[in-house]
Amino acid sequence: MAYDAIRRRNVRGGRLRPPTWGGPVRPSPAAQRRRDLQMAQEETKRKFPNLDAKLERIAKRIREARLSGRRFAYKEPLRDLYEMAYDWNEADKLDARIRHVANLRGIPIRANANPFSVLIKALLGQSADRKTVSRWSVQLKKAMDDDVAPKDLNTHI
Repeated sequence: MAYDAIRRRNVRGGRLRPPTWGGPVRPSPAAQRRRDLQMAQEETKRKFPNLDAKLERIAKRIREARLSGRRFAYKEPLRDLYEMAYDWNEADKLDARIRHVANLRGIPIRANANPFSVLIKALLGQSADRKTVSRWSVQLKKAMDDDVAPKDLNTHI
């Protein structure tokens, strides 16, 4: 009989309010991650307004290139992206800037992530398919490893 009473109470939803004995209710881990991500986004937007504008300009050029129908039109905006990353790498600020870009666009990054994957995902947004991101980021990463100057990128990729 006691088992039926417990089962019935759980089936009907049990207790609907948080317990009063434990103090304040902590947010779930997922809610905390969303809140942390939103705070990091706001802080990065406040600290680096030019970065957001620069990323938007390159993203607009990539959209135009993809809609143009020309086969290699994507190379021009990728050169701009590579030039920006190349300058950051020369100043030894690439990893920090990649984190800023990820925070700005709300992209989760792994510790061993290809920096160009993060940049391309930030530019393409929701339309970033894995194949395109991988193809472009591998080419740009190889160019960076080979220390190719931005003006010579078109001949390299």
